Amino acid sequence: MGAEKAKSENERGITPPLGESTPTKGNVCPVCGSSNVVFDRERGEVICSDCGAVIDVYIDHGLDTKLRVDQRGERIGIGSPETLTRVDKGRATIIRGTRDAHGKQITATQRERVRRITRVQKQLYVSSSIERNMKIALRELNKLTTLLNLPRTLRESAVLYYNRLVKERLTWGRRIEEVVAAAVFIACRLAGIPHDIGEISQLAEVKAKNVGRAVRLALSKLEIRLPPPSAKKYVPKYVSDLALPYEVASRAIKLLDEAEVKGLAIGRDPSCLAGAAIYIATKLEERLKTQVEVAKAVHCSELTIRNRSKEMAKVLGIKLKIKDK
Repeated sequence: MGAEKAKSENERGITPPLGESTPTKGNVCPVCGSSNVVFDRERGEVICSDCGAVIDVYIDHGLDTKLRVDQRGERIGIGSPETLTRVDKGRATIIRGTRDAHGKQITATQRERVRRITRVQKQLYVSSSIERNMKIALRELNKLTTLLNLPRTLRESAVLYYNRLVKERLTWGRRIEEVVAAAVFIACRLAGIPHDIGEISQLAEVKAKNVGRAVRLALSKLEIRLPPPSAKKYVPKYVSDLALPYEVASRAIKLLDEAEVKGLAIGRDPSCLAGAAIYIATKLEERLKTQVEVAKAVHCSELTIRNRSKEMAKVLGIKLKIKDK
């Protein structure tokens, strides 16, 4: 009976609760005749504890795609999971189409009623000034994080930081795009993802100076301490943007290791230092790139790349001719 009940539940798509193994009643092992039979929930098998014979196997057809399961394996609702990247957190009902659940065409009166209900629902989720601000900010944040190819978890972290900044009234007198870029930069830095202010501000179409000011104010208000960045984390990204081989990246990382040992990384922008190491590595590996090309990939000036390259070559004792232009 126990096996038949479990099988019937499984055929209806009902997955047994999580656990290791539980004894079953009414089952007898056909090999040794023992009634000491357990159900292994991880493997979905009914096993005899005495001889180890597998008596039956249950196929898990999986849950309904509309059902959500919490960490304990319990069903908690129907629909897509909640997300912070939407104003309604994914709770709103989206009504589309001109047919009902039975496939019949709805009348003009019903369509007008549906449009009115949809309009009222949208107004309810953006009733206050903060919600209207979040609606605009989330649109900009989703666009920016998509351009940066950031994962969903980091997007939600950026939303949390922006929400805290709104509550601290940091958005007053500032463009929403600047504060959004600051929140994304903080989330990237805390996650160890190498995206500098110059790159983020360029994609957000705002001034890097204003984003940097917003970042400093946000760190002060939220009492967040960012970990010191490492120049080596920027190397793979810049090498990929410049379409250079692996040998250049390996040589640049070695140069940065030597520079850190000799204290050259102290007080210098890590992204510009990584750009200088890549520029020197391209010359050593005979994969020539101009200072303009490297500066464009690093989002800094050509003069900065030239000065950092001269400093690194001098400190590391590399005899290299670096042109002023």
